[in-house]
Parts: sequence; structure tokens; C-alpha cells
Amino acid sequence: MEQPEVIREVKSHEDESILDQISLDLSQSLFERKFGSIVPWKEEVNRLLETLQKRTNHNVLMLGPTGVGKRTMVMRLAEQIAAGRVPSRLRNKKILEIGLQSVLPLIQDSEEFEKILFLAVKEALDRKDVILYFNQLDNFIGTAEGGFLDASYLLDAATRQRDLQVIASMSDWAYRKVVNENSWIRYNMASVTIQEPSRDMAKKILRVVRAKLEKFHELEITTEAVDRAIDLSNYYLKTRVLPGKALEILDEACAEAVIRNMRSRTAGGAVVDGKAIERTLSNRLGIPIEKLHHRAGSDLLLLEDRLGQRVKGQDRAIAQVADVIRVAKQNLSAKPQRPDGVFFFVGPNGVGKNELARSLALELFGSEEHLIRLDMTQYTEDDAAMKLIGGRGPGETKGILPRILAHRPNAVFVIEGIEKANSKVGPILLQILNDGQVVDGEGRMLSFASTTMVVIANSDNLLGEEEKTVGFTEAAETNKIENQRKAIENGTRSFFGTEFLMSFDELVFFDPLTPESICEITELQIAQIEERLYERGIILTVPHEVIQFVADEGGSKTGGASHLARLVETHILQPISRYLLKHPNAKKVRVALKKKRVVVSGVRDKKPASSSQKK
Repeated sequence: MEQPEVIREVKSHEDESILDQISLDLSQSLFERKFGSIVPWKEEVNRLLETLQKRTNHNVLMLGPTGVGKRTMVMRLAEQIAAGRVPSRLRNKKILEIGLQSVLPLIQDSEEFEKILFLAVKEALDRKDVILYFNQLDNFIGTAEGGFLDASYLLDAATRQRDLQVIASMSDWAYRKVVNENSWIRYNMASVTIQEPSRDMAKKILRVVRAKLEKFHELEITTEAVDRAIDLSNYYLKTRVLPGKALEILDEACAEAVIRNMRSRTAGGAVVDGKAIERTLSNRLGIPIEKLHHRAGSDLLLLEDRLGQRVKGQDRAIAQVADVIRVAKQNLSAKPQRPDGVFFFVGPNGVGKNELARSLALELFGSEEHLIRLDMTQYTEDDAAMKLIGGRGPGETKGILPRILAHRPNAVFVIEGIEKANSKVGPILLQILNDGQVVDGEGRMLSFASTTMVVIANSDNLLGEEEKTVGFTEAAETNKIENQRKAIENGTRSFFGTEFLMSFDELVFFDPLTPESICEITELQIAQIEERLYERGIILTVPHEVIQFVADEGGSKTGGASHLARLVETHILQPISRYLLKHPNAKKVRVALKKKRVVVSGVRDKKPASSSQKK
């Protein structure tokens, strides 16, 4: 190999080689050698051995998602070499792992980086008993440290040496990102793809790893904890793979148990059980424990009732949504990689489309923080696709979807105003709705498997002036609801293409609200005010005539119930706030209707009559 020009000598210990400083001898790890006995990829290990045995082109690139076990497979090979269960050409070889973090402390600039690696490769060639393993190869060819560190020329030369064998690993998306500019990877290295192990195999792997974690954390891990880590991580962390994601949850639960045990000063060692795994995952995802999948069965059975407590006048829409959610949450869907429910909400303004989406987030994930809104009026220009998924080149942007999924992989996505979006948004959205995934601007696959997708359209934007519907009907007009629903359905099918509409699990058409529904919504909003006041020790009394008065004012043919919240604030909340400022010690408050105006007064407790008065 020709030595690259350098400008600084790298200091090293006189009694320690460069390889000893920057590499890890994998054959020295007794734990991983035990772990290797159950590695499930026998065919892949054989492919690895066959490639290393070749006279030329004997380098291997292992591809697979983070956490699938690429490094463990190299450990399996190191175990077989140590045991002598390999061809004679590979016996007495040592696999030395080089990671970026072991190199960085020894360098100050990119030229030193290349020199360190040159010296390491040269030493490996001279020793003739070394197989070099570059973990996360993409870190060495310009993707780490902002592209500052790039040894692609050197590694190209190293993988063409007859007397040196190289193993490398990287994720699939990293490979797609770098291979076009580094064609030597394709020509000099034989690729081996590592598939995710089955759940049963992952459980076997973790039951072996359990002993190591118990020793490290000095605690006990139950079999229930291992099984729960597999099941819950597999359900909620769908963008990650087994066994890595389950091992991460298990390790995190152990760390939390150690800290909790220390703070409580409990005698004896801590125990990590199924409940500890639930707490860890709950804290990590921001989902209450009672909403976790395996505990939420009874909630799913009562989903219509629970959604109906918040959304009034849309029983048919609620039933459609609940049926789809139950199928998805039981993993009975024909395409499990798709979102847990893909819905198209269509209806006039103010009839509960957004409220149903919000209620769904509360029921599935326990918080409105899991409700993600994307307003398509912000994506009407030609750069709409780049704003959504990102792009490469000048002015490179991350994209809103990768950022959201990194922070909230479990969420209800609400896409509003789809009829106003740029045409470039359509293909992206179709991929998400049909396949549950899309490739972002960096070549990484984005998964929406843990989300619920709700696309919302205002029916008034789909119809002509003479066909426009209303969000509220008078009692005498209720017979027109069916005609309005048919107009909305026909307008929707005319405006959107068949391919787009076929992407949804359900087309959910919302009915105009009746006076009774408006009254129920008003009562619900006033009840929320009562709850807030009760938390402050104040009891609020609102008679039905006041509720009916606000409901009559709030029902709008053009806005449905969209203006109702403002009217409740104007007629109820604002007068109450003025009264409480004047009477800060008030504990009981009553509102009444006088001359079509809401007035607020205090309620005094009746004093018991004196003995003289009783006589």
C-alpha cells in the first residue's frame, strides 16, 4: 500500500501498537461467546465464512437495521475461530473491531485520521493474523463529523489487498446513502443481509443476555420482564428491530430499578418484572400505563362510548372509526406495516371532525401531545415535498415528517385541507396511506406503522355553491340530512380520484348537527368549566335554561358548532371571571338568565334557625 502524505506524527506508546490502541479483540469477550451459541443466522454465518475463505475478493459487508445483531454475528465468527471450528486458513486469526469513537481521541485533523487508519491497516498486513472489522463503515467514509473524516480512498485500497480480510457493517439506509459515491464498496465487498429474528428467537436471545444484565446491575430480572420487553417493544417501537429494541428497554428498566431501589433504601436487591418494563416504556413514550396495548382491551370494547362522551351527534362516524381501530390494535390487519387506522373525514365546518381526531389521540395515547396536525395550506408551493420529507443538495432540509416521527412515533396524524395541497404531496401521502412508509430525503425509510392517519376535508370546498351543505339543521329540516350526506359523498368521489379514496380504511362522512346535538355539546363545554372551578374549591350551578340559551345562539348553519366555544366563553366564562375578581372568597356561584342575558351571583349557605325562632 502506498502511504498517504501527512503533516503530523501521531504519538503512540512505545510498548503498544496502533491496532492495540484503536481496536477491540472480539475473541476476548467471554460473554458474547456464550451469546453466540444461539445466534439464529446460520446461513449468514456460513456465507461469511465462505467469503473470508476465498483467495481474492474476500471481504464482507453486513447490511441490516440498527439493533438486528450484525455485531453479534461477528462475535459468533470470533467464537468459532477460537474454538477451531473454521477452515485452516482462518485458524489462529483474530477479529479486531475498529470503531470511530476509538480513533477520535488520537487525532486532531482529517490527515491524522487517515494516517492512523493507514498505520492500522499496514500493521494488520504485516501481522497476517488479523481480520479487521469496521463497525458502522459509513462513519469512516464522510458521513460522521459533518463529512470531516473521510478515509474512503484508504479503505478502497485496503479491501483490494490479497493478504488482508475486512469485515464491515452498516444499516441499509446508510448503504443507499453512500454507495453511489463509493462504488468500491459494491465491487470489493460481498454483501450479507441480516434479517430480524423472530419473536421466539428474540426471547431466547434475551433470556441468555438476562444473566449478563443481572450481573452488571446486581439485580434480578424475571422471565415475565423479558417477555414483556419483547412484546411491548415489538408493538410500540415498530421503526426498530428485535432483539436490539427489547434489549434497550430491558437495560433501561434495570437502570431505573437500581436508582429507585437506592432512593427508597429498600433492603435486598431490586427486581425487574413486567410492571417495571411497563413503567419504562410508559415514561419513554409518554403513554399512560393503563393505555398500553396489552392493558387497553376493555377500553377498545367501549371505544364507541368513550369517544361519544366527547363527540356528539356523530354516532355513525364514531362506530366506523372504532371498528377499524379494534382490528388494527389486535394485529389482525392484512398489512401490519400500515398505520393503525387510515381515515378520511369529510363534512361541513364545525361538525366534529377535528374533535373526533383529538378524542382518538386521548383514547389511544392518553394525551393531546400525541395529536400531530399538518395544515396543507402550508404545502401549496412546489417545495412542498421537500418540506415534508427533506432533500439533498444545496439548502438541504431535514423535513417535517422525519423530525416528528423521531419525537412522536406513536401519534394520531391529522392532515387538514388536503384539497388545497400541492400535487407533489399526493404521491407521498399515497405511499404513507397504502404502505405505511416512505423514503425521506436522506434515503432513510420512515415508518408510520405506529400512527393513526386522519385526513380531513371540508365538504364545502368540494361542492358548487348550489350544492354546499350546512353544519347545523333546524328540527324541521332533519329530514334533509340524508340528502346532504349523499351530496357530500358524490362531491367527494368526484373531486378525488379512485386510487386516493381506495387508500383509506374508511371514508367517514359527518352529518350536520341537530339542535339536540348542539345542546349536548354546550352542556359538555360548560361541564368542563365546572370541573376547573371545582378543582379550585368553587361549585358552579348552571340551570338548563342557560345551557339552552347558549346552544340556540351557538348553532350556526355556516359554522356548525365551531363558534360555540367562543359563545360559552362570552356568556359563561367571562361573567364568572368578573364575579370572582370582585368576590375572591366565593365558594358557590350560580348563573341565571335574565332578559336574554346571563348574570352571575353568589350562593349563600342557609344558616340554621335559632331556638327562639323555632318556638
